[in-house]
Amino acid sequence: VTFVAVNGTERLFPVSGNPDLALVDLAMAAAIGLTCGVGARAFAAVLGFAKRLRSRIGVMPRVLAAGVLMAALVVASDAAFDGELLTIGPGYGALEYALDPSRTLWLIALLATLRVLATATTVAGDGAAGMFIPLVLQGALTGRLLAGFTHADNQSLFIVVGVAAFLGAGYRVPLSAVMFVAEATGRPGFVVPGLIAATIAELVMGTSSVSTYQRRRRSDYVEQRAELPISTVLATDAATSRADDTIAQFFAEHVSLARRRAVPLVDGEGCYEGLVLLDDVLAVDPADWADTTLAEVAATELPVAGPDWTVGQALRQMVDANVDHLPVTDGEGRLRGMVTSDAIVDRNDLLERLSASRDARREHGI
Repeated sequence: VTFVAVNGTERLFPVSGNPDLALVDLAMAAAIGLTCGVGARAFAAVLGFAKRLRSRIGVMPRVLAAGVLMAALVVASDAAFDGELLTIGPGYGALEYALDPSRTLWLIALLATLRVLATATTVAGDGAAGMFIPLVLQGALTGRLLAGFTHADNQSLFIVVGVAAFLGAGYRVPLSAVMFVAEATGRPGFVVPGLIAATIAELVMGTSSVSTYQRRRRSDYVEQRAELPISTVLATDAATSRADDTIAQFFAEHVSLARRRAVPLVDGEGCYEGLVLLDDVLAVDPADWADTTLAEVAATELPVAGPDWTVGQALRQMVDANVDHLPVTDGEGRLRGMVTSDAIVDRNDLLERLSASRDARREHGI
């Protein structure tokens, strides 16, 4: 209601007519689907790179760099598009600019490129960036480019079909994208070309997706757990020790009282320095515990996870290193928490699922 009160009920896409479809129109829909599929794969790759930067670069330098790049994109937009700031905002202004038939194709292509860079920069800088509108906009711009390149009479058809193909490929939801086209246009003549384009774009997209947590198929319990973000199994209140603490202190505080088998070492700023394992401690002569510091027995070569990892990635590293505990640090090396094999498996949940499965089989006489 608020959106309509501010922006009105005018259509986002200027749809006119109900096209009489010919074979050439269906062929062009296939071409749009192919182009949008390739474009969506590239878009997903750029976003994937931006997301990986979040675990490799600290927050402050990353946010500052993202701010500088966004400012540069605004300057570029101001210079290229007659003072229009089309690289910021939701994208409606960019779409309105692109739909002007007087715009040259190279300007449309430049606008599409700058919008991709702006979205990726926002994601890398931890900004709020939904993917629905960027996908819709890229599809519309792709359709506009092909309409201009082929001198098509019905620009509306190309734009709407481009939206269906790009949106469907990006989120791997071709049928939902076609339904969006049907509801947005109210024209049955747009549905068949949209379905053709969305299907081809989906095939070209393969297993790629703009979403990190996209599922390729229905998965079982273990696979479902593996696809969860690491934050779902992360203990953020993990006990820690200092490097200059002695083994005697460690044993008294963490083993005798709390029965801990692994404790991370941190410095005064909370940065991770290593992992003290009970097995390594027990390998030291008890007579030397009072004089041996934890820095001398801490394991510093064990894997460390990032906050953007999945549970599956963490489990793979733990299996390869033959450990049951995995520290998680941010881009600046500060300890965010600990992940354990028990938390990953979640025995209580697994037992409940197994019990429910047995009960279901009994009800059906299996």
